[in-house]
Amino acid sequence: MVVQSRAFYDLAETLCQKNITSDEICYRTSINRAYYSAFHATKIYFNLPDDDEISHSKLIKKLKYKKFYLGNLLGTLFDIRKNVDYKRNLSFDQKDAENALKMADTIINNL
Repeated sequence: MVVQSRAFYDLAETLCQKNITSDEICYRTSINRAYYSAFHATKIYFNLPDDDEISHSKLIKKLKYKKFYLGNLLGTLFDIRKNVDYKRNLSFDQKDAENALKMADTIINNL
């Protein structure tokens, strides 16, 4: 079964909205999945196969060349995603996850 980029987004949204105990790990994971929904949507936009191991920065650069605003959004989302995955000393909350979801949604809907 092929997992669609929108499925990553849907999971990110669920983790953000149904996090009744406000667990930070759910917000971090929501942001991570939001980024990957936009990343995979961008790969699809460029018709890149799943086994194409293009680097994140190369894909962002490629998108900036075609659609500068969306490329910048993807770059910002990538930086946030790195922070949630690697910077344990930073805090993330529902607002951060909602902002990441908005960015991902903008990218997906405009590609």
